Amino acid sequence: MEDNMELHRLLNRQIQKHLAVPEETMKHLHGLLHAISQSYVQFDNDRVFLEHAMMQSSNELLSKKQVITNLLETQTKAIESLRASIAGLIPDSHLNANDDIMAIATLLQNEVEGRKNAELQTEQINKRISYLLNSLRLGMVEYDLTGKIERAHDKFYEIFEWPSESLTGECISSLVSGNGEENYLNKFLGSFASSDGIVLELPLATYNRKVFWALCSIAPVYDPKGLRKGSVMVVFDINAQKNLEAELRNERVKALEALEIRKSIMANVSHELRTPLNAIVGMSSLLKETPLNPEQSEYVDTLNNSSNGLLTLINDILDISKIESGALVMEKTTFSLHQSIHTLRKTLNVKAQEKGIKLRLITDSDLHGYHIGDPTRLNQVVTNLVGNAIKFTSKGSVDIIVELVEDLKTDQVIRISIRDTGIGIPEQSMKSIFQKFSQADLSTTRQFGGTGLGLNIASEIVQLMGSEIKLSSQLGSGSTFSFTITLPKADAPEQDVPQVPQNKSLEGYRILLVDDNNVNLFLAQIILKKWQAQVTTATNGEEALKAMHNSKFDLVLMDLQMPILDGFEATRIVREELKDLTPIIAFTANALNSEKDMCLSIGMNDYLTKPIQPDQLFLAILRILQNNEQLKTA
Repeated sequence: MEDNMELHRLLNRQIQKHLAVPEETMKHLHGLLHAISQSYVQFDNDRVFLEHAMMQSSNELLSKKQVITNLLETQTKAIESLRASIAGLIPDSHLNANDDIMAIATLLQNEVEGRKNAELQTEQINKRISYLLNSLRLGMVEYDLTGKIERAHDKFYEIFEWPSESLTGECISSLVSGNGEENYLNKFLGSFASSDGIVLELPLATYNRKVFWALCSIAPVYDPKGLRKGSVMVVFDINAQKNLEAELRNERVKALEALEIRKSIMANVSHELRTPLNAIVGMSSLLKETPLNPEQSEYVDTLNNSSNGLLTLINDILDISKIESGALVMEKTTFSLHQSIHTLRKTLNVKAQEKGIKLRLITDSDLHGYHIGDPTRLNQVVTNLVGNAIKFTSKGSVDIIVELVEDLKTDQVIRISIRDTGIGIPEQSMKSIFQKFSQADLSTTRQFGGTGLGLNIASEIVQLMGSEIKLSSQLGSGSTFSFTITLPKADAPEQDVPQVPQNKSLEGYRILLVDDNNVNLFLAQIILKKWQAQVTTATNGEEALKAMHNSKFDLVLMDLQMPILDGFEATRIVREELKDLTPIIAFTANALNSEKDMCLSIGMNDYLTKPIQPDQLFLAILRILQNNEQLKTA
């Protein structure tokens, strides 16, 4: 108040000094001045209060601003963290710095939904896999790089008879049995290092160590970075199959043993039949070369025909045995098809002339000069078919037709047909006639004879050639048998098959004849001496070795089945112990390829079968002797 009054006095003086206002008047102005002074005071007070209020508001505003700033920083960090998380979840996403939280949230929602769909699809796939594994009885197990089982399918527990969920943590190798000669455990452990899938047959062990066989398919498993993290194995129980295989192996062994027994029986039968037949054929041939009256000559012809028929039957039975046992092998040699068929026609024409029918040969001029094949078996087929045609044809003709079907660069496709004008074959019998011991009907057998083996053998041989015999026939008008074969072309051989000379001579050659049958010795001795050979005989392998020790021979004819010492062992001693290279020809009543192979493998030079075919025997002896002479002079 005092300050205000002092202010008023100063103001009064200034007013009186400049305005010359009387003091009386100044008294009336004191109230106004006091009011003005109070207004200034109030104004100052309000200004101070306002400044104070503004100061407080500014402090509060700064505080709120700091809070908001801190909140923004927290939100920014949260958004950046969210972006980083989304980038990890969605590697292919590209979020700009300006993308707002709404876009991020939408993207995240889409990703979550995508992952849910993927999880649903994965669940469906797992259900399908589970269904397949159960349906196919397959067990599946997953294990890490150390072999520790991480997860096993329900069927896996069932197959291995383990309590449910108890395999986790077990070592997979403990389920592999080490039985047998092979180390299957090492074989299985080797799959750990394989980067590819592998399939193994393994003996596995159940919970109770019962061993069973399983087919195991093992594949590597990789993590998202491409690093291998373990393997998955699918197991299929093949125990029944393995047991069946074992049974089949046992049965195969028994079958092979039975086959060997059968071969042995057939060899013995062949030997026992051919030995007396050799004497009959040989003696009748020798007898025919002696002076005979017409009646005697007729008897000898009958004897020859009967013995040749019996020999054909024996050969047929042996061929069937070879075919059934798989021992009939087709040879591959260079031959002239035209010459072979032409020679065959000349031989069979004798039978055709006897029946008063024509046997004609029609060949294609475009046939290549030489082919590669088995002329012996081809001749056998044609002989059987032509012989059949002649047998069932009473008048008319039988035609052998050889025609070129297709001329290729290295091969020729050739059709051989045998057409007759015989009795024909009923339609209902066309299939059965190719079966063993089968003919059109019983009356055919009674009227024309035969065993019904020829067509079966011919059919089997043609099948081995990769073809089949086709038949067309009309009852009462004749039949046509045909087959098509493919033969490789060949160049002409350096020298043709040697021809039998008119004057056979082995003069100056010493031959050792070894056989335990006196009739065979007598017959072979007569034939060899007719050719002026010097012949020494022995009745077994032991006598043969003594004779070879005491004398030098140019050739040995060695029987195989003999007492004391057989031909196989005698030859082995000659080659391995005595180191003697004297040519040896196996001369046996057996006719099995396995025996021929055995003879050649132990050092024999050739293999001939009885009955004796003089021309064949002479050519074999001549070929070996000439070759031996060339070796001596070389």
